[in-house]
Amino acid sequence: MISIKDATGAEHNFSLEWPNSDVGIIVMRDVTATERKFIELEERAESYEQEKNIAETVSQQKSNFLANMSHELRTPLNAINGFSDIINREVFGPVGDPRYKEFASNILFSGQHLLSLINDILDLSKIEAGKMELNIESIEINKLIAQALQIVNVRAEDAKLKLIYDAVELPQIKADSRAIKQILLNLLTNAIKFTPEGGVVKLIAEAHPSQLVLRVADSGIGISQDDIKRLAQPFQQVGDSSAQKSEGTGLGLSLSKSLVELHGGRFTVESMLGKGTRVSFTLPMEQAQQLEPPAPQQIDPSHPHDASQIPPLAQAC
Repeated sequence: MISIKDATGAEHNFSLEWPNSDVGIIVMRDVTATERKFIELEERAESYEQEKNIAETVSQQKSNFLANMSHELRTPLNAINGFSDIINREVFGPVGDPRYKEFASNILFSGQHLLSLINDILDLSKIEAGKMELNIESIEINKLIAQALQIVNVRAEDAKLKLIYDAVELPQIKADSRAIKQILLNLLTNAIKFTPEGGVVKLIAEAHPSQLVLRVADSGIGISQDDIKRLAQPFQQVGDSSAQKSEGTGLGLSLSKSLVELHGGRFTVESMLGKGTRVSFTLPMEQAQQLEPPAPQQIDPSHPHDASQIPPLAQAC
């Protein structure tokens, strides 16, 4: 009879016999501690799975709420914008006092701005919910660039900035025209917003055999390397105190990055504090699977670059 105590202090008795030998070897191991650890790991895994499911449910509910809310807000805004535009253009005759026309113009401008923000939220919620569908078709990128530049040109002039685009002949690409125009507007608007008076904002387009590369470079306040890492997250805004006062929700870069990636492209942000920022994105010429974008290059204004490389900020602007 052998008496053994385990790790918990409990005593166990064993009766052993060797019929054909007076010698035997006994190997015993206390598995109580191992079993306890295994049970703890199982409980932790189950708790993690439950928390993960709760987080996914909350995220889905949030996306659904944003989508529904955005839709409900967009419907009356379309009516406000439509009627204010009719009054502003005096479609049915003069409105009388000129101030009424000015008021209608202000209503239209504010309504369009609010509608743009709502559309951003709606698109972002669709992307997060995995319900964003692109309308892929053959588009003329030159026309989209011209339209985007025309829209932001007034804002650039008001900010006393130099807006530059050296037009080049670009081939047709397969993409969602609304999404690409939105990306261009987001990047150009951001560049104008965070570039001080007298600065430069430049749009650069390059066509390569497998992809189209578009860059928006500015001579603005720049972004620290730590801030760049969180720029692609929704509702994130960076910059100095003056920049924080600028209008916006912090959705522009996050939404643009998501839309680029939905096209199979790559989105990169390069910046130096006090020197400026360059945002680049690529679009495939045909199918997204054929896209192999080049690795992003670091910004070093003191390092010479040849014509085949991304120009440093000092030259890009």
